[in-house]
Amino acid sequence: MQRIAVYTTIYPGVEVYLPDWYRSVQAQTDHNFQLWIGLDGIEVGAVETVIGTQLDAVWVPSEPGNTPARIRQRSLEQIVEDFDAVILWTVTMFCTQRGSRRHGRRCRPPNSPHALFN
Repeated sequence: MQRIAVYTTIYPGVEVYLPDWYRSVQAQTDHNFQLWIGLDGIEVGAVETVIGTQLDAVWVPSEPGNTPARIRQRSLEQIVEDFDAVILWTVTMFCTQRGSRRHGRRCRPPNSPHALFN
């Protein structure tokens, strides 16, 4: 069986998307993946408070001088050591059935619990 990682980076300003994003993560029909989250200027506790639960995730906090690209690179370097595949999932690309909060249009079919992968 393939080992799959799902990676995203969370940073200040995306908190409004996190509850819907995490509901979509939980709604996946295939739960055979490990969630990896890069943190850029935000703490684990802040993320979990917004989502409303503790996450079963591998957290990759920023180190002094890290750019968002460096956080992602550090994460992917670790992921490729133990996983067969990685799905990069951008939190801000998530859209709800009501439509994108940013654009006011639907980004996935109505009644679909899935966002970017399944």
